[in-house]
Amino acid sequence: MLYLGSALVFITVIATIIYYAKVENILELQKQKLKNFCSFVSTEIIDSHMRGDEFILSKNSDFSMALIDKEGKIIYGDIKRVPKLEQGFYEVDGKLGRNEKNGRLKMLV
Repeated sequence: MLYLGSALVFITVIATIIYYAKVENILELQKQKLKNFCSFVSTEIIDSHMRGDEFILSKNSDFSMALIDKEGKIIYGDIKRVPKLEQGFYEVDGKLGRNEKNGRLKMLV
């Protein structure tokens, strides 16, 4: 009985460790996708500015984006309503976001 109980505890501990590792892996994958998308958008913005063309970005199924000026007005984007970008956590349409101390938007999930 002791052997069976210790095996069950061991399997539970291993399953918990694997679960948290998988969750961390998924978060890192999403961060990497977001970084790649941001890099693509910044490249498109710079390219359109250098050519003197209008900035047009094709729709992306994974992300929505908005370019916001200093006053918080949307210059370009497909987000209807942008939250007030303050430090801390906020909720918009049931989605949670967080803002860092330096005023940069960290993540809107």
